[in-house]
Amino acid sequence: MNETDFVRQRTDGWIRLRLLATKMEHSPTKMEAHEIDEFLQLYRQTSADLARARAETTNPELIDSLNGVLGVAYSALYRRPRRGIRQTTHQVLAAGARAFRRQFVAVALSLITVVGASFVAAAILQFRPDLRSYVISEEMEPLFEHWRTARFERRSSGDNLLMSSFYASNNPRVAVTTSAIGASTLGVGSFFLLVMNGQILGALSWDMARVGKLGFLLSSIAPHGASELSGMIVSGAAGYALGWAVIAPGKRRRLESLRERGKDALILLAMGIIMMYIAAPFEGFFSFNPMVPQWLKVVVGVLVFSGWCAYWALYGKGEPEVLSEDFEIRSEEAMKPPSATRSSTSMG
Repeated sequence: MNETDFVRQRTDGWIRLRLLATKMEHSPTKMEAHEIDEFLQLYRQTSADLARARAETTNPELIDSLNGVLGVAYSALYRRPRRGIRQTTHQVLAAGARAFRRQFVAVALSLITVVGASFVAAAILQFRPDLRSYVISEEMEPLFEHWRTARFERRSSGDNLLMSSFYASNNPRVAVTTSAIGASTLGVGSFFLLVMNGQILGALSWDMARVGKLGFLLSSIAPHGASELSGMIVSGAAGYALGWAVIAPGKRRRLESLRERGKDALILLAMGIIMMYIAAPFEGFFSFNPMVPQWLKVVVGVLVFSGWCAYWALYGKGEPEVLSEDFEIRSEEAMKPPSATRSSTSMG
């Protein structure tokens, strides 16, 4: 068989293989069973054709053409099928919930740090009021005084939007700072930042309780605090997770432990930032709106926090870490890359 006859007899199969490969790459779930079988047969046949062409011809155009066809087919065979927005979103959310569950000790430690600092600050103000300046800075006193009035000024929709934009830019910056400093100091920086925020929260709570307005404070911060404070704690946990990887790497090397926990820490950081963004519209339009009853703020805060708890505890539970591919390869032999083995069959 000469080269011209060889090309004439095989061309239809090569064209068909390219068409099937294109369909597989763009719509793998729409491939019929007979098309998959045909694709695999043509893939093997074209691989053999390429090996034969390399062995028995010096035509570079023919070899390049076959390489191109097999390259498209090989890519379609090995690539992960494209996933829709819904499936991608599900995978991202599941990864976040799993990272939270895996690093629950770090999250719990972050929560304990904030709560502990709050109680210490309140205790200092209760038993050593002369140390108030060490707990509450002079710059914070006007804010505390405003809170003690237990009143919010009515704002226009434009003002609410402006404040939401401010919170949307400021709050995530807090999450990034907490995680970044925590990561660079292996958790030490996270500790001090969490203590600082817990101290302010505890001091403000004590101040409001002293004037009988603690319920007003808690109900006012509930809608946005369910996401904002939780996001701060989750961000702090990212730093703690890295620190724990160094302190207690287990049977692994510290570098391996850091690499593994670093993935979860990055996910926790992203989760904290997203939670801060979610808190911004609640803070701008709802929490400090005097037209919204305080009881309704409590209900919303409870619902939001319950939603987060349900997500952390249940989302993606029982599912495999990596979802199975939409397209299953039926033949292990077909998974081999194009062979360059020389054929003993002559073209001449």
